[in-house]
Amino acid sequence: MLGDDEVVGTSADPYRVDLVAGQLFTEEDEALELDPGNYTLDHFSVYNADGDLIWLSPRTGSALGEFVTNPLPLAIDLRAGVKKYVDVPVLCFDDRDVNEYGYLFFELDTNVALEFCFFANYCPPNGRHYTANYSVSIWAGTSSAGTPLYTGVEANTGQYDNGDYYATPTCFALPDNDDLNEDYLYYEVTLLDWPANYGSVPAGTVISGTLSKQDILDNFDGDDNVDYEHLRFGCEDNGTTPPDDDNDGVPNDDDNCPNVPNPGQEDADGDGVGDACDNCPNIANPNQDPAACADQPGDDCETSYMFGDVELNSLQYPGNNWGWGLDFDGSDSWFDTYMTSEGVYEFPLWAGAGQNNTAVARQDGVVRVTLTDDNVQVQLVLDAGVSVIESHIFFGEGNWPAKRAPGQLGNNYNATTSLNVHSYPYSGDGTFRLIVHAVTCE
Repeated sequence: MLGDDEVVGTSADPYRVDLVAGQLFTEEDEALELDPGNYTLDHFSVYNADGDLIWLSPRTGSALGEFVTNPLPLAIDLRAGVKKYVDVPVLCFDDRDVNEYGYLFFELDTNVALEFCFFANYCPPNGRHYTANYSVSIWAGTSSAGTPLYTGVEANTGQYDNGDYYATPTCFALPDNDDLNEDYLYYEVTLLDWPANYGSVPAGTVISGTLSKQDILDNFDGDDNVDYEHLRFGCEDNGTTPPDDDNDGVPNDDDNCPNVPNPGQEDADGDGVGDACDNCPNIANPNQDPAACADQPGDDCETSYMFGDVELNSLQYPGNNWGWGLDFDGSDSWFDTYMTSEGVYEFPLWAGAGQNNTAVARQDGVVRVTLTDDNVQVQLVLDAGVSVIESHIFFGEGNWPAKRAPGQLGNNYNATTSLNVHSYPYSGDGTFRLIVHAVTCE
């Protein structure tokens, strides 16, 4: 159904589409090649080769509807350029003649789906690396002559608000296999054009291969995680693989410690220098000045951030950094908790909250944010016995800062001025973005 119109089959004469032999999904059928839109599936039944009804999808409000999570009608959001497989819940009723004193039991036949993910880079002849746009097709068997499981599934690509292009790993649920080392799946990954990123690519640029169950299990990371299969179009034959002098899996150009292994890219103080090679990993010191690591007033100095509604490591900054930003929206009730009077807000200043875990941190005061018609005022209000040796503030009504390092936020203040009120011109529309970083001691 498309709205109230019957587009495939009718209520009096439902359309027949066959299942793939030996599988629980339908064959490709021209009648199901539809324009993009929001459809509903109103009827679905399954018959055996003799024409006997064996499975039926129940409807909402029926006696059997409560036995499935998604009874009919089933909403289908069909987009352009996809091969969409829709899970349809069906019930089977085994109607048998029961012998006297006989008992009927059912045994569950369980199967395992294994997750496997792809990610790809593209290197044109000039050797530069790009995140790739690509599509994936997978067959059961060892060639494309096998049974198709996924066809032309395209990667999810986009552009962040800082201008960087990205693609997320493309993951699939694959069938299990009893033999660990038998190749039983075949894949083809096809490089696609990306005009805004790297432009056009030669047609038919494909990386193909087979998978065994052991290949899939080799990418498992612990009980809950999985590593993606990293493919590189042209980066070995036609391009130049970027150098990685410390062999930690992070190319030198992206490595915050290019000469010291730091595979997790930890950077506790957010200064752009990884903890593994930082001369004072808990004090922001992007220039690695030895004097910056000298003892400061107070015996316990920590990196501090103003609490906000956005975790900085969700903004795709490199490394495993912590901290928060404030994506202020005066109409959002989330901010009411921190409002002390009309137009005045106080947000906690957390010190040492690695990985944004406030349970292991201390609160060294608050950041007071005051809104007027044409400016925003920001002030650090520290608890008794707490001092500040440096602070950095970002304020803007557009994008987040392109660089995450505190020293590059745009407004740097020393200990003698950090407690003053800092004012920023403001349009008064009720929205802005704010990051406050400091090093505080007690």
